[in-house]
Amino acid sequence: MRHAETESVRPSLKDFDRALTEHGQQEAVGVAHYLRANELTPELILHSPARRARETVTTMIEQFETPPNTEESRKLYLASPEDITNSAQLIPDQVSSAAFVGHSPGLPTAALFMAGPATDLNIIDGVSSGYPPGSMVVLRFNIEKWSDLCHAQGNLERFVRPSDM
Repeated sequence: MRHAETESVRPSLKDFDRALTEHGQQEAVGVAHYLRANELTPELILHSPARRARETVTTMIEQFETPPNTEESRKLYLASPEDITNSAQLIPDQVSSAAFVGHSPGLPTAALFMAGPATDLNIIDGVSSGYPPGSMVVLRFNIEKWSDLCHAQGNLERFVRPSDM
């Protein structure tokens, strides 16, 4: 998931320190409700340490009866698809589902990188055409261990924008 909507860039504010807008907070709540309603609540949420990603995760987990575990990783701040894949490969094997909250273009590019040949081309086109703040994908993998994860192995099942929720 890409972090929710943030305040605009301005010279007096570092990119790392940009906060969610009120609309962004509503987007994060909407994503959490979507995850719950579709039985997609992850066991673990890995996220960038940037303020906007932290605030997205904090707002989301407040919506769950049993909140997922969270883990902040500096490697996820403006991460490349390879950084995201490497981080996923380090998830403990007892974790059956995980989510990433971070930034574009790394997250949507990683999703496309991991999508296998069975993925619906309409979903690929959607992800390729724009990944606004608060958007998310659902990827499923048929792997025994997270360390087995590699490119073109997942089924990119869903691409959901905030306007779709």
